[in-house]
Amino acid sequence: MTKYNLKIKQGSDEYISPWKISKVIDDLAGEYYKKYLLNIITDRVANLNENEHLVIFNESFDMYNKYAKLKNFSIRKKEDILDIYYLGNPISLKPSLRIMKMSLIFEMHRKLFTKLNSIKVMMDRDKMYEYINPNLNDNKEFNLDSLEKYLIERLSSTEKDNIKIKNDCDNIVAGFKKKLSDYVRCIDDFEIINDFKDEKELVTYLDKFKKQNIYKDYYEVFEDNFNKLGRPIVGIVDIEKGTLEVLAKDFIKEDLQNENENKFEMVDLSKNSPTAMAFIVGVIVLPWLVSLFVTNLETKKIKQKKEITKTEVQTNPELLKLEEVIEAFKDLRDGINDIGEKVVSLEDYKVQKTINKMNDNINTKTLETLNRHDFLNENIELKRIDAPKEDMKQEDNE
Repeated sequence: MTKYNLKIKQGSDEYISPWKISKVIDDLAGEYYKKYLLNIITDRVANLNENEHLVIFNESFDMYNKYAKLKNFSIRKKEDILDIYYLGNPISLKPSLRIMKMSLIFEMHRKLFTKLNSIKVMMDRDKMYEYINPNLNDNKEFNLDSLEKYLIERLSSTEKDNIKIKNDCDNIVAGFKKKLSDYVRCIDDFEIINDFKDEKELVTYLDKFKKQNIYKDYYEVFEDNFNKLGRPIVGIVDIEKGTLEVLAKDFIKEDLQNENENKFEMVDLSKNSPTAMAFIVGVIVLPWLVSLFVTNLETKKIKQKKEITKTEVQTNPELLKLEEVIEAFKDLRDGINDIGEKVVSLEDYKVQKTINKMNDNINTKTLETLNRHDFLNENIELKRIDAPKEDMKQEDNE
């Protein structure tokens, strides 16, 4: 399997504390995962049918949780609903009534659970299926009979007079009913927005009818969560089949073993100033890394040239090393054209724009991490670690 060794080393002797080193590693690992995930999203989103919806959960996965139960779920199974609940609230890339209802019920349950817990009354999470199941449909109102009966039952189980808590719970439920009503009032707008073929039409409509908040609240929230979360969980819900396929499960469950060419692993760390680190990186993100390095090292080279005289351009050792590194990356880029960056031209320009903006955010954050402590410099190395023996001997002799 083809894997690569990425080495980064500070361009200065700035001291980096252990927790700052940990943050650099965590940030790079997080953006690597998001790029890996975005490649999968890009590949899958072009082929989704009308019943399939891309969703993101509003919480990062816990790096200390092994997620033994993570799988492809059925949202019609009692035991699966509870496992999905622990992932967070689902948010669809494009508006979906069924997914919105599920998300609102999850959030409503969390708030009710907290409220009842404040008087030491516990809600049985296993009961959640009983009020989720009647709402897995396109009805424009909640069916919360089971939930409301259950709340009365739980509040009656204590000897105290819980009128205030009951009123608080009623207000919570009423608040979420209103959120669903607000969503339903926008459904006609969704249909109009979904039919627009270019951004000019969309912007004209949003401006003319003052609908910017609708677009922000229901079309941009997926992107906002992807950019904000360090380790997002993304899946595909088939609302007709009632299934949830979690994407990139191998990363979340840490199932990327040594033979997997997509893994990201730290293999070396030197804390002596300047700090140096080495990682194993997967072939799937190689075009992205190489393009990122070439573009930004070229910018660095131009800036350095402006800071020295024309005579020094020919002899400056730092600049010469930088040019050498850039040429090496360009050669590597030419040699991996068969891998290629995941680029898909989508019919829905709104989805295309969202994917492009998420990709730009990954690039920006990766560069911020590297530049924060001067790791984006001529010391960057990226080499195959499964090179033929002849090549390895040649490297040893250099």
